[in-house]
Amino acid sequence: RFRVNLMVQKQFFDKKLSCRIYVNDLFNTLQYDAKRPFEEFTTFRNDQWRSRHLRLWVSYNFSSINKVKVRKNKSKNEARRRL
Repeated sequence: RFRVNLMVQKQFFDKKLSCRIYVNDLFNTLQYDAKRPFEEFTTFRNDQWRSRHLRLWVSYNFSSINKVKVRKNKSKNEARRRL
């Protein structure tokens, strides 16, 4: 059984707001087939599942995007010579 999923993402407000749309089983192709053999008879079952789903995801990042700069050690006594 095969299915095709789709996801589209867009970012707004300097990459702080992120919106995603998910579509599962885009072409609605997922099916269920079952063969159940018994001693006296055999049954077959073929169902079309409700597998297509649409999901919306919205997230907002409250933290600062600016990265913290690494401070350099400017002390006059060097740690390398002490070891």
